[in-house]
Amino acid sequence: MPYTKHDFETILKQAGLPLPVADIQIAPGVCNDVAKNIERLGISGDILLVADMHTFNAAGRGLMDRLRDQELRHLVFPEGLKPDVQYVTQIQEEAQNCRLILAVGSGTINDLCKRASYQLDIPYIIYGTAPSMNGYASANASIIEHNLKHTLPAHLPTAIYMDTEVLTNAPMRLIHSGLGDSLCRTTAQTDWLLSHLLFNTPYSAVPFQLLMETESRVFSRAETLAQRDTRAIEDLSALLILSGLGMFFAGGSQPASQGEHLIAHAIEAFFPALPETYHGEQIGVTTLFMSRLQHHLLDAGPWALPPYQADTRLFERLLPAETAKHCQMEFQEKAYDSQESAAVTQYLQENWVDFRHQLQKTMLPTSTLENVLKAACAPATPEALGWKAEDFHHACRHAMLLRNRFTFLDIARLTENWG
Repeated sequence: MPYTKHDFETILKQAGLPLPVADIQIAPGVCNDVAKNIERLGISGDILLVADMHTFNAAGRGLMDRLRDQELRHLVFPEGLKPDVQYVTQIQEEAQNCRLILAVGSGTINDLCKRASYQLDIPYIIYGTAPSMNGYASANASIIEHNLKHTLPAHLPTAIYMDTEVLTNAPMRLIHSGLGDSLCRTTAQTDWLLSHLLFNTPYSAVPFQLLMETESRVFSRAETLAQRDTRAIEDLSALLILSGLGMFFAGGSQPASQGEHLIAHAIEAFFPALPETYHGEQIGVTTLFMSRLQHHLLDAGPWALPPYQADTRLFERLLPAETAKHCQMEFQEKAYDSQESAAVTQYLQENWVDFRHQLQKTMLPTSTLENVLKAACAPATPEALGWKAEDFHHACRHAMLLRNRFTFLDIARLTENWG
């Protein structure tokens, strides 16, 4: 079933929210209407089309042909593009005096163009070429700076167009990647709620309410993704867009990025020479680890949580000097002293049954998540990604050092209980 702007408006209306994107279409032949859609959105002037070699061949060349009557420039990056800040700068330089950036691609292209257009204060439209990640409709961008991936401010696209004729021909690993990025709803929600219950940090259930019906369809029909079923791929694409909208309404990436993402970032930071893998493939595997850890620790409670402080020597030993300094400053935001330690431990002792119940309501069995990946023939183990077991375990045990997010990784470190 193709998705239109109206479908997303209906889903958001149920949560009392407006659709903050001017147009969304997931349907066959969307690429054919690019010129008409841009005109209908009221955008005029020079356009910069940005793609990489793969996405240019998949859709960019055809879009250029359909925009031949426009003032159009193009920037095509080579294979192996990373979301590095240097490429944001390059796009900004190429887009000087343009009125629109037309991004053609998925994760990396979307992040680079989103950040560059935000810096230039001009709109961008994303033509998604794969259902591979949940950042299409988020207002932040994952950009590498100083060898570490940061979540930086950006803005929403003016429109999101995804042609199912392109999506169904995307590399299967990218489809697996989108499924993996969707899988972490349960672990991210549980981690985010954990922090809220213990330290009263902001939390909202609304981003997750947007996902439930579509998530259920995608997970229950995961085997059809491996068959490139059009309906399944349209549903997955819609789920990814809804996840991004949830991040927008939450004001950050918290609903979709917690402990499982910290582990993936840690793998990249500690072991940059590991085999090349897609972000969502990583998240599928790290989500299974986080799910097992969350279930285990809730079975092992109530916990006595000691004071939590940064160990300067540990940061300096594990990370380059500049990265270590940045991460230590982030970590210090979630550190707490002996007085807060006593208060949190008392709260857990007195409220454990209710505390545990609230968290368990957000969770799915680890076996359910594992079966979803296996049904789609997606990677489900570190070894399937070419990760050594000892490297993976090292990343899991030190991932909490990287960001100011209190998750079950912090509980495992504080209790010295990794299951």
